Order: sequence, then C-alpha cells, then structure tokens
Amino acid sequence: MRICILTSGHSPFDSRIFYKEVLSLKQKYKDIVIIAPYDNNIEVQGIKIVKINSRKNWWNRFWPMIQLYSKGLYQHADVYHCHEPDSLFIGYLLKRRLRCKLIYDSHEYHPEAFAEHMHSSLSWIVKRIIYFTEKIIAKKADYIITVNDLLVKKFERYQPNVVLIPNYPRLEMFNFKNDNIHKDIDFIYIGELSRSRGSSIIIEASRILKKRNMNFNICFIGGFSSLEYESEIKSLIDRYKLQEQVNFIEWIEHSKVNSILRRAKVGLVILQPNVYRYTVCEPIKLFEYMGNGLPVIANNYDMVRNIILPSECGILVDPTNPNEIADAMEEILKNQEKWIKRGKKGMLSVKEKFNWKIYGEKLTKIYMELNNNN
Repeated sequence: MRICILTSGHSPFDSRIFYKEVLSLKQKYKDIVIIAPYDNNIEVQGIKIVKINSRKNWWNRFWPMIQLYSKGLYQHADVYHCHEPDSLFIGYLLKRRLRCKLIYDSHEYHPEAFAEHMHSSLSWIVKRIIYFTEKIIAKKADYIITVNDLLVKKFERYQPNVVLIPNYPRLEMFNFKNDNIHKDIDFIYIGELSRSRGSSIIIEASRILKKRNMNFNICFIGGFSSLEYESEIKSLIDRYKLQEQVNFIEWIEHSKVNSILRRAKVGLVILQPNVYRYTVCEPIKLFEYMGNGLPVIANNYDMVRNIILPSECGILVDPTNPNEIADAMEEILKNQEKWIKRGKKGMLSVKEKFNWKIYGEKLTKIYMELNNNN
C-alpha cells in the first residue's frame, strides 16, 4: 500500500503529521511519501520528503497547489492523506484521476483561520464560501478524521465516515520518573507571542504580581507575531520594570522543549476570546505542560474545562482579566506543595488518557480498512 501525505501549509515535520501519524503508519506500511513545503528532497527514517514551494502569504496559494498535484500524480499512491482545504482539493482531483482513496485530516479551524486575514466586512462571507467549498469536496473523501467532538459533529452532517483522532501527545515525549530536577522557572509559556494568545495579559498580570511584592519569574518560549508586537511587549516590560522577572527564549527544536518544561513550576494557557477557534480547541501546549507534571493556569473555555476539572491539575481563569490571572499565579506560588501534587495528577491523566497511543492504532485500522476495500 503506497501512502502519500499532502500538505501545502504544514512542515513535513509537523508534530501531528510526522511524529504521530506517519511514524504510527510506518510500523505497518513502508511506502510513505510526504509532499510538503521544505527546502529540499530528503529521506528521514525511511520516509521520503518531496518538497514544494512555501506559501509566501495567505493569498499566494496557487503555485504550491499546482506542485502538489503534479508531484502527487507522479507518486501514483493508493491513499492520499490531506491536511487542509487546499490539499483536499488536490486530493480530490487525484482521486478522480487515479481512482485512489482519499482521507481529509481536519486538525485546524481552516475557514475561520482564513477569514481572520480578511477585512471584517468580508470575513463572514469568505468563511461561508470556504465552509461550502470544504463541505462539497469533503463529501468525496473516503474518510474524514478530526480532532475534537465539535468538528466531528460538523463533518457528520454530510459525511458518514468521520473519526475522532485528537492531537494528544506521544508518551515517548515525557519522563514520568521523579527525577527531582531543579525548578528554576516559576511560570512558562510556549507558543507564538501575540495579543490573541494572551502575551499582553500575562505581562499585565505580572505587573500586578510584582506590586504585591511576590518573588517570581516568567519564561516565554517562541517567536513574536510581528516586530511591532515585540516592540510593544518590550516597552511594557520597561514601563513596568519587569526586566528581572521576564525572560524570552526564541524558537527551539521541539525535542528540546521538554527539558525546559521540566524546569518549570506552572504552565500558562491564556488564549483570548476574540479569536473564535481558540475558544473551541484543546491546546497542544496544555497536554505538554500536564505530561511534564506542571499544574496549569488556563482559559475557562468548555474544552479546556473538560480536561482541567476531571484531572484536578489547574486553575481556570477569565483570560481577559489580569487580576484573576495574577490571583491564580499568587495562589500557586504560596501553596507550592499542594500544586506539585496537582501537577502529578495532570501527568497521570496524560499517561492514562490524553495520549496518542490509542489513536495511532485507530488511524492504522482506518488504513487497513481502506486497503481491504481496494
């Protein structure tokens, strides 16, 4: 069985695509190709990477799509596995041409994300057009896999073969032993630094915490969304005299993130409600914090609440309220023994429930069924 992964918007080494799905499939199927934006053609762990051009901006999508089609056609695969509406459209064309199988892997809120780039007066119209187009083509897929119950219900309205495969972390990422690593980072945030992801609110909460004479530090790991936003955040730090409390580390390899997380005491997830898709997601960083034994301070949205409350591993806050966030930070700093125990509960939840193992097997079964139906 020859498998071809198509993506125009993700790295071939995207955590879900390569390290979860492809390496799970590799245990049974040896002939796997990923066609994705990259610098050159290479082979990694027996997986062939075929490069296409990157999208330079949100509207420059057509040349990468043409490359996806021509290079995808050359592979003559039995299954094409697509990761966004652009590659789904190409996968549909290949299905018609080759009579192959087609999987649509919807692990993002694509219509909403695309519409965010448009003027507010156009965003609703653009979102509806993309929803309609995605719906028409997704009906032609043999399977749709997606990451949460809300998206499952969306696709089940017009496609019978929809399977939930959440974006939970691999157990191999974590060290579940009590290795007594020195905790020199009080609060940690991983991800893009932007207003919609809560960086400004975290700085405001830090100002409040400092005024309460609390001794603490915060580490941000990630790149800024723009030079202007970087300048804005650093101006706030200067104004509030937080230079000793706030530290920035630029993007690092995913494999090195956990070594830093294990040095931290608390993980922060403060996604803002002005971006709809942030209010209806299960943030990957949440599970990475939990798997490393960190209690979390997180936005009080339904999907996050359904993880935090049963696990008893964090404090839910209004992500727009810096005073509430500062209260949560102070609570954990003043009661560290209690929250070390709560962090271990989160780690146990990841070990027993919120991990990739079950879902990697589920994905392989989908491929086995498609192979048997050939």
